[in-house]
Amino acid sequence: MPCNKCRSVYHPECIKENSEEASNAETFLCLNCNPSTSSNCCLCRKSDGELLICNLKLCGRRYHRHCLKLFHSPSIKQEKPASQFTCPAHYCHTCVADLNELNQVEKKLLRCIHCPTAYHPSEKCLAAGCVQLSTFQMKCFKHVENRDVVVKKSKKEKKTIIPNHYNVNWCIVCSEGGSLICCERCPSSLHTHCAGLEKEPDGSFICYECTSGKTILYGDIVWIKMSIYRWWPGRVFPLDEIPPKHQKYQPKAGEFLVYFYGSNNSAYVYRGQVFLYQDGDQGCKVKSKNKLGDDFKRALEDVTPAFQLRKQVLVERTAERQAKINVKPPHYNKIRSNKPVGKVRMQDSSPYSSAICDCEVKEGQPTCGPDSECINRILLFECDPNVCAGRKLCQNQRFQQRLSPPLYPFNTGGKGWGLKSHADIKKGDFVVEYVGEIIDNNEFRRRLKAKQDAQDEAYYFLTLDNNRMIDAGPSGNFARFMNHSCQPNCETQKWTVLGDTRIGLFAVVDIPAHAELTFNYQLECAQDVANESNQRQQPCHCGAPNCAGFIGAKPKQLKVEKVKVVKGKKKKQQRKLEKETVSEDFCFRCTEGGELVVCDFKNCSKVYHLECLKLSAPPKGQWTCPWHHCDVCGRKASQFCSVCPNSLCSTHALEVDMQSHERLGLICNEHSQEETEFFLKRRLEEDAATVVTTSPEPSSSETSSC
Repeated sequence: MPCNKCRSVYHPECIKENSEEASNAETFLCLNCNPSTSSNCCLCRKSDGELLICNLKLCGRRYHRHCLKLFHSPSIKQEKPASQFTCPAHYCHTCVADLNELNQVEKKLLRCIHCPTAYHPSEKCLAAGCVQLSTFQMKCFKHVENRDVVVKKSKKEKKTIIPNHYNVNWCIVCSEGGSLICCERCPSSLHTHCAGLEKEPDGSFICYECTSGKTILYGDIVWIKMSIYRWWPGRVFPLDEIPPKHQKYQPKAGEFLVYFYGSNNSAYVYRGQVFLYQDGDQGCKVKSKNKLGDDFKRALEDVTPAFQLRKQVLVERTAERQAKINVKPPHYNKIRSNKPVGKVRMQDSSPYSSAICDCEVKEGQPTCGPDSECINRILLFECDPNVCAGRKLCQNQRFQQRLSPPLYPFNTGGKGWGLKSHADIKKGDFVVEYVGEIIDNNEFRRRLKAKQDAQDEAYYFLTLDNNRMIDAGPSGNFARFMNHSCQPNCETQKWTVLGDTRIGLFAVVDIPAHAELTFNYQLECAQDVANESNQRQQPCHCGAPNCAGFIGAKPKQLKVEKVKVVKGKKKKQQRKLEKETVSEDFCFRCTEGGELVVCDFKNCSKVYHLECLKLSAPPKGQWTCPWHHCDVCGRKASQFCSVCPNSLCSTHALEVDMQSHERLGLICNEHSQEETEFFLKRRLEEDAATVVTTSPEPSSSETSSC
């Protein structure tokens, strides 16, 4: 009997909720279309709480948000508004689980008559154990019926139920035993903490792999458990390869045929009896020397090449799905600079928030370039165009001027979307700034928890400082498409631009045009956000020779072949003569002469009296003068007073404004006008006498190893 609205077909005897309407075929409406029952959730059949309504015509199914956690719902994962919600019955669950995204709604799908599970009719997508009822209807493997088998005992026949579900006695995350919680859909078992739970669930438990839509497909290599026998490697028979002796049997929902390697046997099993074979699986050690032990050894030998072939097939299928579905990159809001969200505020810039470099300005020639010794460039500070002597000719303003090469996203075929450049990029060049929404730690935890609850594994978070994060997920630029690699050609660098911290991606090698741009994500887990997906390592698909296998793991060290050296006459190496630093004649603190202590920092010419340093004896070993350390916290200084040892780091320089003098450079607030005139007079006398002095601020060689 067809529904007069959605055209779903039912047996009259299967309709128990409304027998009167079932008797009238002309007015019959199913549960989803009947106004009296369509206001209920299609999964729990309850109407309390907020219900999400499918936005597609001729559907109108309703669901609770918490009920959809058992299904991989991209509309929930992408945090779309309720008006744009599309229920899980309109997309292939295998394709979405493989690509982890939804770009289009499918029409020709096999849909389960009991739940919103749907697949493409092809064996590439159809889950093993689904029973097709009509062209577009099926009964999926989740609705398992106990299998009754007649077992003969003496002269009487007795009905018994053969078990169709077994759980492993070790945790699938850490491979350890102990107290475990068991998945009711597959053989997986987990510790409570490995599942990301604070305590054992009161009701049923479904593991992450099952709720993410990943299941057993026809042709997969699996481990199988039958009765009292050990877990055995095998293969799920594709529907077109079923042997003739099994073709007459009509399998029930959840049943599928498997082949046992090494023994040439086959049998029908359920989803609760198999789990996927993985790289490195070896099974338990075989001690017995009987026929069963020999068969198991042979099975372990046969399964390895079969699994490698299967892996190649799955990679090709993923690439094929990417080519069909991902015509355009996923939607995001395009922004050119960081956007603060909530309570986060961008740090205010002032004319003296950035250090002033001492680069020499020549008329018509650029300054602060990559080959210059610009102190700001070395300390990862961008020059302020309002303060820098180079003004518009300054080449240390790449973030502010957005001097990126022409970039474009592309479909990688197996790793989602990536990023390339139309032009060649030299080593050390600025590639792009990583921009997005600036959020605080509380908002970061909330968004991360929401992504994990929605089973969204696409993270775009980068740490900006102790209290702020960048999230390029909802809003960003092309930098969000850059993939991870264990052997990257780019790296992240934190620069201070007009008083605020920003993150840029820079080339670490020469990159030819149209080569994929990558950097190392250095993924870390947020331990205070409890969720089972937080415990799962993200597989790495970079394909580098030193690939670690998982994102965030330490890359493997490549073996370097030793090159044989042919003995011959050794050439005499000429010893490089280091340039001797000329020390100053007056104490840098009190400006008087006498017995002075010299700074051992490279190329530093400053000298001091012991009493000015409050020392009773000369310092032992290598000694660095106070000019190179912040007066407040002792960290590496970035702003230096030109006439005394006072200096500040980049953080404390924002709190104290040093005055800029046209001839002397930066001068701290401790000096009066008379002292400033004294130092200026002495500087002019030194220049007239052509005495070699140091620059008013440390040179690049002085600060390079602070």
